[in-house]
Amino acid sequence: MLTKSQLAVPRLDFFESIDSTNLALERADRSVLDDFSAFVAASQTAGQGRLGRTWVSEPGSSISLSLLLRPKTQEQKGWLTLMMATAVRATIALFAADSNPKIKWPNDVLVGEKKISGILAKAVGGDVILGVGLNLKKQAEAPENATALEEAGSVASFDDVLSELLTQFRARYAKFQSDATWAVANTAEEFRQHSSTLGTEVMALLPSGEQIRGTAIDIDASGNLIIQADAKHVISAADIIHLRN
Repeated sequence: MLTKSQLAVPRLDFFESIDSTNLALERADRSVLDDFSAFVAASQTAGQGRLGRTWVSEPGSSISLSLLLRPKTQEQKGWLTLMMATAVRATIALFAADSNPKIKWPNDVLVGEKKISGILAKAVGGDVILGVGLNLKKQAEAPENATALEEAGSVASFDDVLSELLTQFRARYAKFQSDATWAVANTAEEFRQHSSTLGTEVMALLPSGEQIRGTAIDIDASGNLIIQADAKHVISAADIIHLRN
């Protein structure tokens, strides 16, 4: 079924429906899985988003992908989420040339300020389980701020999109494994070029409940967002609301 995609990874396990590819990969015996092994589903019943949210994934309407990664450089593994975001953005741009996809810090990809993809990473020991959801078709139960490749004018197949996404990310990850410093710098530059967040007035909702309002001006060497308000604030984790473009 996924002829092209199977060529991009050492192992691909496909599920028509599953609770969550991230949870399934976490439950699996990972000792028998190679680096860059993939779990893929056409539908999820308990898809995971950031901060305990759910990710809507109706049958045949989106790609749910989880990759098992074994980064050689543990100190830089936090960059893998943004690295995947750049790969997703490039994939969308290829199949929907006029869509102008943008990356919203820290883990979303937007088309016209609507969410088309979300990314969720979890460290499990020295491994990283990197999950990504990418909407292919409009979903009845999706929130109003969601969109899909079909709505952006693409008629590409599940296998074509997944294969391209895996290929895009594999190239970036291979470079990360061989030269993490270069790969991180390249990811940061890609983010700056294609960010919907930088230069925008934002509200950062911190896990502590604190709110910071200001202008997102850059990311630092660790991938944290820098917000200029009354002073410069370095944000490592937050919900970011774009207040104006």
